[in-house]
Amino acid sequence: MPDFTAINNLRLKSLYASEEKFSQVQSDVDFLTELFEVENRGLVFVWDDKSKEHSTYVSDTKGIGSNRILKVINKNHVDTFLWHIDGVMFKRGTKCDCALLNNSILCFVEFKSETKNNSAAQASFEYEKAEAQVETILTDLLSRCASAGFDITKQITIKGMAVFNRTVPRYNASQKAAVRKFEKAFNNKFKFEFENEIEV
Repeated sequence: MPDFTAINNLRLKSLYASEEKFSQVQSDVDFLTELFEVENRGLVFVWDDKSKEHSTYVSDTKGIGSNRILKVINKNHVDTFLWHIDGVMFKRGTKCDCALLNNSILCFVEFKSETKNNSAAQASFEYEKAEAQVETILTDLLSRCASAGFDITKQITIKGMAVFNRTVPRYNASQKAAVRKFEKAFNNKFKFEFENEIEV
C-alpha cells in the first residue's frame, strides 16, 4: 500500500474539493483511480502520452525516445506520486501537465517535447507558454491555500519545470527570461528550470 502522507499533508482533497475528481475521493486509495499514479523505483520516466491525454509513468523509453521524457531518479525509493492535472483535473491546455509529489518536493511539470528546433521565435513562444502554464497552476494552488489559511510553503519544497525536446536550444536568453518571470511572480520563493531530469 502506498504512503499517502504527502497528499494528505498538503490537504489536497480539501483544497480541491470543488473539483470533480477530488470530490469523488472517499478513501486514500481513490486518489489512484484517476488523479495520481505512484512509483518508488530507483529510475522511472514521465511521458506526456497523447493517446491517454495526460502524463504517465513509464518504465523505459523504448518506442518513445529519451529526448521526449522526464527522467526521474529516486535513489531512496520513496513513494512519489504523479499528479495528473492537465486533461484530468482541468480542461486540457489551461494548466501545466502534471506534478511530482512526495514528502519533500512538489514539482509542477509542463511538457513541450513536441517543439521543433525550426525557429527561435517559435521556441521562445513555447518557453513563455510553458512558464505561464506552470505559473497558473501554482498561483491557483497558493490562492486556495491562502483561502484555507494554510501555508503550503512550510510543508514542502516547490518548484516548476519545463521539459523540451533535447534538440531545442538550452539556456538561451528566452529561457532565462522565462525563468526570471516565474521567479519574480513568486518573489523568488520558487525555482523554475528547463530540464529533462529530476532527482526526487
